[in-house]
Parts: sequence; C-alpha cells; structure tokens
Amino acid sequence: MTDSKVFHVLNGDCLSERLNKAVDESQMLVWRECLIEGPVKEENFWTNRQNFIC
Repeated sequence: MTDSKVFHVLNGDCLSERLNKAVDESQMLVWRECLIEGPVKEENFWTNRQNFIC
C-alpha cells in the first residue's frame, strides 16, 4: 500500500465548519469558486454580488 494523503475538497466555508468536527483540518481544502463569474470590483462589492447571484 502506498503512503497517500486524503483531501476533502469542499464547496464553501459553511461545510468546512461542520466537517472539521469529523476530520483533521489539514485534510480539508475549501474551494470558493463563487467569485469566478460576475462583478468583483471593490466598489459596492456586496450589493453587486447579491444582485448578480439573485
């Protein structure tokens, strides 16, 4: 058997808060891809993101 590591790729911070009770945090990778599409300018950031997602 090889010496391999297990990583849990998560789709957000909310899930990581729940999963860290069950697995070691060093095995988790949070993938925050919600900023890949849509406006991400600093000005009115949260309003722009909310409007885009809705």
